[in-house]
Amino acid sequence: MSSSETYQGDFAAWRERYDRRFQDLLTLASEYPADLCDREGACGWWSPRHVLQHLSGWRVEGDRRYSDYDAGLQQRVKYDDDDFNAQSVEERRSLDWEASLAELRQAVQVMSEHAHRVTAAQALADERYRDWMIGLSEDAELHAQQLRDFTGQG
Repeated sequence: MSSSETYQGDFAAWRERYDRRFQDLLTLASEYPADLCDREGACGWWSPRHVLQHLSGWRVEGDRRYSDYDAGLQQRVKYDDDDFNAQSVEERRSLDWEASLAELRQAVQVMSEHAHRVTAAQALADERYRDWMIGLSEDAELHAQQLRDFTGQG
C-alpha cells in the first residue's frame, strides 16, 4: 500500500468518525430534556445551548478553512480558542434551542459534504484536512459525553 493510499485511508477513517460522532451528538441533542437546555454548567458555565452554538461556530470555520485549502492557500491560522468560542456563542445569542440545533445540523452536514469531496491527492498534499476531521470529531465526542453527564445519564 502506498503512502498516498494509507493517508487517504486515514483521512477517510476520520471522516467517517466525524459523521458517526456528530450523528450521535445530534440524536442526543434532538431528544434533550427541555428543562436542561438553558441551564448553565454543562461545560464550564455554558448551558447545553451554548455548547451547540460553540460547535456550530467551529463547523462553519472548518468548512471555511477547507475552502481555503481547496484554493491552495497555505497560510496557517492560529486560533485563540477562548476568544473564538466566546465569539461563536455571542454571535448566536439570540438563537433558542431549536434554532441552535437546526444551525448545528446544517453546519455538520455542510462540513461533512465538503470532507467527502476531498480527494486522495488533496488529503495527501495537505494534512490540515485530516487535522480538522480529527479535531472536530474529538470535539463532538467530548461534548456529547458532557451533555450526557449533564442529564445524569453519563
